[in-house]
Amino acid sequence: FERYRRYTQGRVVVLAWSGSTLATVWETDPLEGYISDLDVIAPGGGRPGRLVMALVDKEGGFWSDRKTWIVVEEMDPKSFRF
Repeated sequence: FERYRRYTQGRVVVLAWSGSTLATVWETDPLEGYISDLDVIAPGGGRPGRLVMALVDKEGGFWSDRKTWIVVEEMDPKSFRF
């Protein structure tokens, strides 16, 4: 268990290369629990689309039951700073 890590919150940050550095384009609010998987869905080819995340509840121990939530967040193109 030496390498075991317990994550209690997470967030998604979209970065863009500006030529010399990475700049934050968009980010979610902090989420309670940890994000075990994510995908971006763009219905009809629209951009930037929706962010779909599998969020595991922070409650519970290593062997106890935890709940996984599906979180969908609309990615507002107006908030993207390219």
